[in-house]
Amino acid sequence: ALQLARHTGRRVLIEVGGDWCSWCRVLDRFLAEHKTLREKLDRHFVVLKVNVSDENDNAEFMAGLPRPLGYPHLYVSDPEGRILFSKDSGELLVNGRYSVQRFNDFIDRWKRP
Repeated sequence: ALQLARHTGRRVLIEVGGDWCSWCRVLDRFLAEHKTLREKLDRHFVVLKVNVSDENDNAEFMAGLPRPLGYPHLYVSDPEGRILFSKDSGELLVNGRYSVQRFNDFIDRWKRP
């Protein structure tokens, strides 16, 4: 992901969660339903989904990241792998649903200048 980010001039959005995570599935459906938003996300970020589960905790990968406080947990890194942002996705919710406006604001805030 970092090599692709360097090559394309994008940042990396790391989404940590898993199939066991109901909000991860809600986020997947939200992005699938909002194609323009998904296209904007992919235009500005290399998206890397990382599974953490009882079967595979990805401990080695996760050791280099701040501890997630909830799932899905989002990290933004620069193309060199430096973490710029770490937060659960709750700030993207309005009235218990993911918000197109908040997601757009998130992309605009964290995309590469």
